[in-house]
Amino acid sequence: MSRSEDVNEHPVEVKRYRWSDADYNGINSYLLNFDWSQLFSCNLTVDSMCCAFCDVILHAIDMFVPALSIGPSKNKKRYPKNCRKAFTGKRCLWRKHRLDSANIPLLQKYKEAERHCHQLLRELEMKKEKRVVDNNNFGTFYKHINNRLSCRTGVGALRSDDGTVTTTDTSKAELLNDYFSSTCTRDNGVLPAFDKLVPDNVEFSSVTITPDK
Repeated sequence: MSRSEDVNEHPVEVKRYRWSDADYNGINSYLLNFDWSQLFSCNLTVDSMCCAFCDVILHAIDMFVPALSIGPSKNKKRYPKNCRKAFTGKRCLWRKHRLDSANIPLLQKYKEAERHCHQLLRELEMKKEKRVVDNNNFGTFYKHINNRLSCRTGVGALRSDDGTVTTTDTSKAELLNDYFSSTCTRDNGVLPAFDKLVPDNVEFSSVTITPDK
């Protein structure tokens, strides 16, 4: 089998968004109600902020813009049925609220549906993380961690035990050093006994260290 034939047997799935059918009001409402202060407080570097901001925008697009996946259905990533049903109900309530914005009970139902969707997504993430842990595979674990990193280069902002956020290289190095040193075994001061391997007349009393040596 040639290389081109092997590639054709495994086509790559392409996601096509139907922007003409997008719920732009839903996107606006989602972005207006998003907790941006929390995002700003947790991502204090340019790279981290850019990645986190893009994740929010892409999530809003996935929720409110219909999409078609071109490719084999076995590679298609979809939310579980209960999540899709909850998303559909939330979008339906939003459309009704958009037509009757003065209806406070309807707005409350939409808020409850939105919280329910967030809870379902959180439970889905917890199940995925539990599968990674139960798999007991270091490669799968590190791949999952790398995919969740908001800062792709260097070390992002760190939070100390008292809640202080550190952003400078020196403070981050000290924080990491304190943590890793705290996981080490403390010296109990007891020296192990070793049998002497040289004659008694052989001794080593001093060491002289110079830059040349």
